[in-house]
Amino acid sequence: MKERIKIIGLGLLLMMISGRMAAQEQDIVISNFRCVISDLIGSTRPVYDNTGEGCAVLVFNVRDTTFVIEGNLGVLKRESEVGTIRLWVPKGTKRLTVKHDGLFTLRGYQIPVAIESKMAYHAYIKAMSSGNGGVKEPSVKKNAHFYIGAGFQALPLLGPSLAIGVDIDHHIVEVGGIYGLGKTDNLYMYRGENLVAGYKYQAIRSYLRYGYDIMVAKEQMGIMPQAGVALNVMNGEAASGLSISTKDFKRASSVSATLAVRVTARLGNHVGLHVTPEYSIGVYKSNNCKLLSDNDSGFKRWTDGFGVNAGLTVYF
Repeated sequence: MKERIKIIGLGLLLMMISGRMAAQEQDIVISNFRCVISDLIGSTRPVYDNTGEGCAVLVFNVRDTTFVIEGNLGVLKRESEVGTIRLWVPKGTKRLTVKHDGLFTLRGYQIPVAIESKMAYHAYIKAMSSGNGGVKEPSVKKNAHFYIGAGFQALPLLGPSLAIGVDIDHHIVEVGGIYGLGKTDNLYMYRGENLVAGYKYQAIRSYLRYGYDIMVAKEQMGIMPQAGVALNVMNGEAASGLSISTKDFKRASSVSATLAVRVTARLGNHVGLHVTPEYSIGVYKSNNCKLLSDNDSGFKRWTDGFGVNAGLTVYF
């Protein structure tokens, strides 16, 4: 019986030791490893390997910058500052090893995405808490990236568009405007007892949107759901050669809530093409806009309805 107790006790002790070692092997954790196409550090501050190929940049958010990180193809340059470690590694790097004093080494971490030349990849390095065994979240350093987009709107307002946006960890805030081309009454004017034919209108739409960029297809394509509001202002004047008064209907305005989905294809480190279908829902109309939209389908679509925008985006 005593021998059995000794054997059982020894087995339990070995299980505890092996469990502790297994836990220690998870002391270092890499999470949320992803490509960030709006981070252009790989092309603005390039480093080249011995074959002349541009390196990728790995950016780690950490609490402690004394972590030592190695790649299976080596590291050509390192930088660190409060909360951030940057590594320039060759294209095709597949595995990482992470070391830290007092923690078990993380070996053979398999990078979940393909590492491409001059692209930037962000991740978190977490260390296990010695107090409660839970994982400490690192202090996150938010990096903001900007872009400018130029395009053309085809419904409900026809004309060129311009947008400026800021990207903070895939959260997008964008402001923009559409300058409608000159419209004559054959598209936007009701010919009835209350209005006189021959008006000419110029329309401007300004908007504010929030979106979240979801990267797919090996980080080369983005799908961004967006929601926001738009202010639509249309100024009217008599068509040239006509001597009619536009006093009563010189300005019409409305406010729309907008839902959109932007699909972006990355063409390089700095440029992408996008197509953005959207749907507008009128939440406010001025009296003039109500009258016009009640009697003319063109005005109704201007505030409510489906539209699409397409164009070019340049990242900074």
